[in-house]
Amino acid sequence: MYTTLLAFHIAAGSIALLSALGALYVAKGKTAHRRWGIAYVCGMALISLTAWTMSAIKPNSFLFAIGCFSAYLVASGYARAKNRSGQASAFDWTISGFGLTTSLVMLGLGWMSTGTNHVVLFVFAGIAGALSIIEMLGLRKNKFKGTERIVRHMTHMMGGTIATVTAVAVVNIRGVQPGWLVWIAPSILIAPIIIYWTIRLRRSK
Repeated sequence: MYTTLLAFHIAAGSIALLSALGALYVAKGKTAHRRWGIAYVCGMALISLTAWTMSAIKPNSFLFAIGCFSAYLVASGYARAKNRSGQASAFDWTISGFGLTTSLVMLGLGWMSTGTNHVVLFVFAGIAGALSIIEMLGLRKNKFKGTERIVRHMTHMMGGTIATVTAVAVVNIRGVQPGWLVWIAPSILIAPIIIYWTIRLRRSK
Protein backbone atom coordinates (compact mmCIF):
# COMPACT_ATOMS: atom_id res chain seq x y z
CA MET A 1 0.00 0.00 0.00
CA TYR A 2 2.81 2.41 0.82
CA THR A 3 4.31 1.95 -2.66
CA THR A 4 0.93 2.71 -4.27
CA LEU A 5 0.52 5.83 -2.17
CA LEU A 6 4.02 6.95 -3.10
CA ALA A 7 3.16 6.56 -6.79
CA PHE A 8 0.03 8.71 -6.29
CA HIS A 9 2.10 11.22 -4.31
CA ILE A 10 4.64 11.58 -7.14
CA ALA A 11 1.90 11.78 -9.79
CA ALA A 12 0.09 14.47 -7.78
CA GLY A 13 3.32 16.44 -7.51
CA SER A 14 3.78 16.31 -11.28
CA ILE A 15 0.19 17.47 -11.84
CA ALA A 16 0.58 20.30 -9.34
CA LEU A 17 3.85 21.51 -10.84
CA LEU A 18 2.57 21.45 -14.43
CA SER A 19 -0.67 23.15 -13.36
CA ALA A 20 1.26 25.86 -11.53
CA LEU A 21 3.26 26.59 -14.68
CA GLY A 22 0.03 26.67 -16.69
CA ALA A 23 -1.62 29.08 -14.26
CA LEU A 24 1.41 31.38 -14.37
CA TYR A 25 1.55 31.33 -18.17
CA VAL A 26 -2.07 32.22 -19.02
CA ALA A 27 -3.84 35.54 -18.43
CA LYS A 28 -4.73 35.98 -14.76
CA GLY A 29 -8.40 35.98 -13.77
CA LYS A 30 -9.57 34.33 -16.98
CA THR A 31 -11.24 30.93 -17.40
CA ALA A 32 -7.99 29.18 -18.35
CA HIS A 33 -6.26 30.51 -15.23
CA ARG A 34 -9.09 29.29 -13.02
CA ARG A 35 -9.03 25.83 -14.61
CA TRP A 36 -5.29 25.50 -14.18
CA GLY A 37 -5.73 26.73 -10.62
CA ILE A 38 -8.36 24.10 -9.82
CA ALA A 39 -6.09 21.38 -11.20
CA TYR A 40 -3.24 22.76 -9.08
CA VAL A 41 -5.33 22.79 -5.89
CA CYS A 42 -6.52 19.22 -6.53
CA GLY A 43 -2.95 18.05 -7.14
CA MET A 44 -1.70 19.74 -3.98
CA ALA A 45 -4.59 18.32 -1.95
CA LEU A 46 -3.64 14.83 -3.09
CA ILE A 47 0.00 15.52 -2.20
CA SER A 48 -0.95 16.40 1.38
CA LEU A 49 -3.42 13.53 1.76
CA THR A 50 -0.91 10.95 0.55
CA ALA A 51 1.85 12.48 2.69
CA TRP A 52 -0.32 12.26 5.80
CA THR A 53 -1.34 8.68 5.04
CA MET A 54 2.22 7.56 4.33
CA SER A 55 3.45 9.24 7.52
CA ALA A 56 0.82 7.25 9.44
CA ILE A 57 1.78 3.93 7.83
CA LYS A 58 5.49 4.54 8.36
CA PRO A 59 5.63 7.08 11.22
CA ASN A 60 7.37 10.17 9.89
CA SER A 61 6.63 13.43 11.70
CA PHE A 62 8.76 15.39 9.24
CA LEU A 63 6.71 14.25 6.22
CA PHE A 64 3.50 14.93 8.14
CA ALA A 65 4.60 18.50 8.96
CA ILE A 66 5.62 19.24 5.37
CA GLY A 67 2.21 17.96 4.23
CA CYS A 68 0.53 20.37 6.66
CA PHE A 69 2.74 23.24 5.48
CA SER A 70 1.80 22.66 1.83
CA ALA A 71 -1.89 22.27 2.69
CA TYR A 72 -1.93 25.56 4.58
CA LEU A 73 -0.30 27.52 1.76
CA VAL A 74 -2.66 26.24 -0.93
CA ALA A 75 -5.82 26.41 1.20
CA SER A 76 -5.11 30.01 2.19
CA GLY A 77 -4.31 30.94 -1.41
CA TYR A 78 -7.57 29.31 -2.53
CA ALA A 79 -9.48 31.17 0.20
CA ARG A 80 -8.20 34.51 -1.10
CA ALA A 81 -9.25 33.57 -4.64
CA LYS A 82 -12.80 32.69 -3.55
CA ASN A 83 -13.46 35.46 -1.03
CA ARG A 84 -13.69 38.71 -2.99
CA SER A 85 -15.62 40.69 -0.38
CA GLY A 86 -12.80 41.06 2.13
CA GLN A 87 -15.14 40.01 4.95
CA ALA A 88 -13.41 37.33 7.01
CA SER A 89 -15.26 34.01 7.05
CA ALA A 90 -15.03 31.07 9.44
CA PHE A 91 -13.10 29.21 6.75
CA ASP A 92 -10.56 32.05 6.53
CA TRP A 93 -9.97 32.02 10.28
CA THR A 94 -9.75 28.22 10.38
CA ILE A 95 -7.10 28.15 7.65
CA SER A 96 -4.99 30.90 9.23
CA GLY A 97 -5.25 29.15 12.61
CA PHE A 98 -4.15 25.91 10.96
CA GLY A 99 -1.15 27.74 9.50
CA LEU A 100 -0.09 29.11 12.89
CA THR A 101 -0.53 25.69 14.50
CA THR A 102 1.57 24.13 11.75
CA SER A 103 4.29 26.69 12.43
CA LEU A 104 4.35 25.87 16.14
CA VAL A 105 4.43 22.12 15.48
CA MET A 106 7.33 22.59 13.06
CA LEU A 107 9.21 24.63 15.66
CA GLY A 108 8.75 21.85 18.20
CA LEU A 109 9.86 19.19 15.75
CA GLY A 110 12.81 21.37 14.76
CA TRP A 111 14.06 21.53 18.35
CA MET A 112 13.91 17.73 18.54
CA SER A 113 15.55 17.14 15.15
CA THR A 114 19.13 17.25 13.95
CA GLY A 115 20.94 17.80 10.67
CA THR A 116 18.97 18.68 7.55
CA ASN A 117 15.52 18.28 9.11
CA HIS A 118 16.46 20.69 11.90
CA VAL A 119 17.24 23.55 9.49
CA VAL A 120 14.36 22.87 7.10
CA LEU A 121 11.74 22.73 9.86
CA PHE A 122 12.92 26.01 11.38
CA VAL A 123 12.89 27.81 8.01
CA PHE A 124 9.46 26.51 7.00
CA ALA A 125 8.10 27.18 10.51
CA GLY A 126 9.21 30.80 10.16
CA ILE A 127 7.51 31.11 6.77
CA ALA A 128 4.25 29.53 7.95
CA GLY A 129 4.23 31.59 11.14
CA ALA A 130 4.89 34.90 9.39
CA LEU A 131 2.30 34.31 6.69
CA SER A 132 -0.40 33.14 9.10
CA ILE A 133 0.11 36.07 11.49
CA ILE A 134 0.04 38.58 8.62
CA GLU A 135 -3.10 36.85 7.39
CA MET A 136 -4.80 37.04 10.79
CA LEU A 137 -4.03 40.76 11.08
CA GLY A 138 -5.42 41.32 7.59
CA LEU A 139 -8.56 39.32 8.30
CA ARG A 140 -9.18 41.31 11.45
CA LYS A 141 -9.19 44.54 9.42
CA ASN A 142 -11.08 43.03 6.43
CA LYS A 143 -8.03 44.00 4.40
CA PHE A 144 -8.06 41.30 1.74
CA LYS A 145 -9.94 42.84 -1.15
CA GLY A 146 -8.93 44.36 -4.46
CA THR A 147 -5.20 44.35 -5.13
CA GLU A 148 -4.32 43.14 -1.63
CA ARG A 149 -6.50 40.05 -2.11
CA ILE A 150 -4.71 39.23 -5.37
CA VAL A 151 -1.31 39.76 -3.75
CA ARG A 152 -2.11 37.34 -0.94
CA HIS A 153 -3.55 34.81 -3.39
CA MET A 154 -0.41 34.95 -5.52
CA THR A 155 1.95 34.85 -2.53
CA HIS A 156 0.41 31.76 -0.97
CA MET A 157 -0.08 29.85 -4.22
CA MET A 158 3.53 30.55 -5.20
CA GLY A 159 4.51 29.38 -1.72
CA GLY A 160 2.74 26.11 -2.45
CA THR A 161 4.67 25.93 -5.71
CA ILE A 162 7.91 26.32 -3.78
CA ALA A 163 6.89 23.34 -1.64
CA THR A 164 6.25 21.28 -4.80
CA VAL A 165 9.52 22.25 -6.47
CA THR A 166 11.35 21.51 -3.22
CA ALA A 167 9.92 18.00 -3.09
CA VAL A 168 10.93 17.35 -6.72
CA ALA A 169 14.45 18.67 -6.02
CA VAL A 170 14.91 16.57 -2.90
CA VAL A 171 13.84 13.38 -4.69
CA ASN A 172 15.99 13.93 -7.78
CA ILE A 173 19.09 15.84 -6.61
CA ARG A 174 21.60 13.80 -4.64
CA GLY A 175 25.04 14.37 -3.19
CA VAL A 176 24.73 18.10 -2.49
CA GLN A 177 26.31 19.23 0.77
CA PRO A 178 25.08 20.55 3.08
CA GLY A 179 21.90 18.53 2.54
CA TRP A 180 19.55 21.31 3.68
CA LEU A 181 20.67 23.46 0.73
CA VAL A 182 18.48 21.43 -1.67
CA TRP A 183 15.50 22.05 0.59
CA ILE A 184 16.08 25.79 0.85
CA ALA A 185 17.26 26.56 -2.71
CA PRO A 186 13.75 26.69 -4.30
CA SER A 187 12.65 29.24 -1.68
CA ILE A 188 15.72 31.37 -2.39
CA LEU A 189 15.16 31.18 -6.15
CA ILE A 190 11.38 31.71 -6.25
CA ALA A 191 11.04 34.26 -3.43
CA PRO A 192 12.43 37.10 -5.62
CA ILE A 193 9.72 36.34 -8.21
CA ILE A 194 7.05 36.65 -5.51
CA ILE A 195 8.55 39.95 -4.34
CA TYR A 196 8.69 41.27 -7.91
CA TRP A 197 5.02 40.46 -8.60
CA THR A 198 3.97 41.84 -5.22
CA ILE A 199 5.64 45.19 -5.97
CA ARG A 200 4.25 45.23 -9.50
CA LEU A 201 0.68 44.49 -8.38
CA ARG A 202 0.75 47.13 -5.66
CA ARG A 203 2.12 49.75 -8.01
CA SER A 204 -0.67 49.01 -10.50
CA LYS A 205 -3.33 50.16 -8.00
